[in-house]
Amino acid sequence: MIQFNDTTRTYSLHSGDMTYQLSIGSRGELIHAYVGGRLRSKAADGRTAETWFSRRRLPVPYSCTTDPQDPTSSPQVLPGEWPGAGLGDFRHPAWQVQLADGSRAPQLRVVEHGTMPGLPGPEGMPHLRQRKGDQTLRILLRDTAGRLEVELYYGVPEGQSAVVRWARVRCTDSAALTLQQADSFCLDLPDNDWHLLSLPGSWARERWLERLQLGRGTQQIESRRGISGHHASPWAALARPDATQDHGDVLAVALVYSGSFQLQAGVSDFFHTRFRGGLQPEGFSWELGPNQVFDTPQAVISFDTKGLNGISARLQSLVQDRILPPYWASRPRPALLNSWEGLYFDTTEKTVAELAEAAAGLSVELFVLDDGWFRGRNDDTSSLGDWEPDPDKLPGGIAGIANKVCEQGIGFGLWIEPEMISPDSEMYRAHPEWCLQVPQGPGIQARNQLVLDLCKHEVVDYLAGIFTRLIGSAPISYIKWDMNRNLTEAGSDSLPPHRQGEVAHRWMLGVYRLMSQITSAFPEVLFEGCAGGGGRCDLGALYYMPQYWISDDTDGMERLRIQYGTGMFVPPAAMSAHISDVPNHQVGRVTPLEFRAAVAMSGSFGVELDARSMSAAEQAGIRSVLQRWRRYQPLLTRSRLQWILPPSWDSILPTRPVGGNPSWSPGREAAWMFVSPESGGRRDRSSGGCPWMLVVYAQVLAAPAAAPRILRIPGLDPAGEYRVVLEYSAAPGLQPQQEEFLTFGDDLHLRGLQLPYLAGDYRVIYIEVFPV
Repeated sequence: MIQFNDTTRTYSLHSGDMTYQLSIGSRGELIHAYVGGRLRSKAADGRTAETWFSRRRLPVPYSCTTDPQDPTSSPQVLPGEWPGAGLGDFRHPAWQVQLADGSRAPQLRVVEHGTMPGLPGPEGMPHLRQRKGDQTLRILLRDTAGRLEVELYYGVPEGQSAVVRWARVRCTDSAALTLQQADSFCLDLPDNDWHLLSLPGSWARERWLERLQLGRGTQQIESRRGISGHHASPWAALARPDATQDHGDVLAVALVYSGSFQLQAGVSDFFHTRFRGGLQPEGFSWELGPNQVFDTPQAVISFDTKGLNGISARLQSLVQDRILPPYWASRPRPALLNSWEGLYFDTTEKTVAELAEAAAGLSVELFVLDDGWFRGRNDDTSSLGDWEPDPDKLPGGIAGIANKVCEQGIGFGLWIEPEMISPDSEMYRAHPEWCLQVPQGPGIQARNQLVLDLCKHEVVDYLAGIFTRLIGSAPISYIKWDMNRNLTEAGSDSLPPHRQGEVAHRWMLGVYRLMSQITSAFPEVLFEGCAGGGGRCDLGALYYMPQYWISDDTDGMERLRIQYGTGMFVPPAAMSAHISDVPNHQVGRVTPLEFRAAVAMSGSFGVELDARSMSAAEQAGIRSVLQRWRRYQPLLTRSRLQWILPPSWDSILPTRPVGGNPSWSPGREAAWMFVSPESGGRRDRSSGGCPWMLVVYAQVLAAPAAAPRILRIPGLDPAGEYRVVLEYSAAPGLQPQQEEFLTFGDDLHLRGLQLPYLAGDYRVIYIEVFPV
């Protein structure tokens, strides 16, 4: 709901449990007024933002003023919505431009404002999908000299607790201007009592949640790599110091973008916080001729008072309902076996057929042929770009091997890496000009490959043709879309020298165009994103890819922390998680199947091993795991992943989580749960039905003389009656035990559930909750 108060000239955007306010100042400035918990209409519209801030301010010494008669009117303390540079606000700006006359300080004033139905998005980029009931506020600002216009869009998606921002810049001058920075959002907050949360990482260690107290100066999360990458995700949050897993204010932002980005939180000399971000401004420039426009990516802003579980549930809901491709958003995903760790490059018709037959014996539903299937591809030193099946390995082509796999009663999937090219390939020898490059550059390689110049429409169209023909030529029901290097020498001969600052963003627009052409041609094919594991796992990629391979690290213990961080915005259905062999191929750790299975069942489930060499007992173990996963699948497909005991909580929370074992150090245990977004209805346990809530407790490392584990389960109706079923093995090798009892929600939450003693490391308890 969007309301406007004519007296105070204030817009109030009410979205679920949050309110976002902005005001038009007396001189036409656009002023940020409030973002936080939902306000009632009277409270929301009672005061102008200008008056509210002037009452709490004193004259600002050694500062510019916009009104000589008002010593408090300093841009240095005025909360802006899209503040520029060079006009007395010396904080980091949200946009910068150089006009034709060389000037860099245009003044923007509001000239139009109003609401519209729907949720328009930026041109050529992923954006939230529209639903009935959506509303958007559009505000038009114009340079006082009439040389440029800026349209700011604020979307309110129906049924969500979020506000979606983006901007459009238009050149209205007779000469070209150069845009040097264009953020998607800016929030000026009145205090600095915040912690900054981010998701840094590396290959095989993606999205480890980090929490730092804000201090004077700036802290930023960014990528200069051309993609969002393993090292940084385009997500950040501000949390109050007392915010825990289930309590406290958290304000989160996620960009709907997959390229170089910057998110920044800065504390000014007056202890205000500016939280802003969007495209990476370093190295960026964009020339706009008369009447040309530039759109920024969308930024999703959400707020919750229920800590990290609350804010993550908000974003998981929004991603599932408004970002993921509609066909797959709530559709059960097939359990798959991927050939990579079983075959690597040994992909002959014989080895593939044997592994597929073994996969069918495990009762998986899909076999995926990974890297090594195309002409000349015997290792990673050649052949990217030559996307034809190798006749020596697969004499029957992709259609032939796909049909053989399907004869086993399972589906067939294929690995591709469209954005890359090997210097040792027929494609490169025919078109060396199709690579990103700079004149006389060395041609820097990573993983023996170069990056295709997707700024060029002919390259995008060629690739779209190749892959649509390939996918359409065989019964392919799944595609794994990989990308294995960052951008270097990001130059394109499709642009003149003075416009090379456009290349990185134009390349990403080309990626989106390619993804759109291929995925829209096959809406019922399940596309899984990958970038050397979990690089480029963001809302932009998820718009085209219903699920994502969130890390190449498949070790159960390592995956706990990766899945915790990824769940800050990715729902379980979109997190691809597999059981792999032991010793683990990434870290060499040996963990029991029950532990690996419990962790892998937290996402879209699969198997990553050589099923041909498994013993009968191991095969039976996998089939048993799949039977359990299928029983839980209706819940996992639509649930929100929440955490009771986060892994390594000492770096995440201000205090030990309630229910955490006081005699145990961080990282020794974890507990997470899946909560249905639907209200609890009756579930028939006697028929093996799916629970309404599933809690998984993992004893990662045993401890001597440990105190009893008390697990307090949130999210239940205090007066509701529940049937609770515990399943576990007390020690390795023992038969599973089961306990079942009736209790009430307040008992499970306040008194908690005392867990049975478990002997040994990597032990698991499943706790199923059924409303009575």
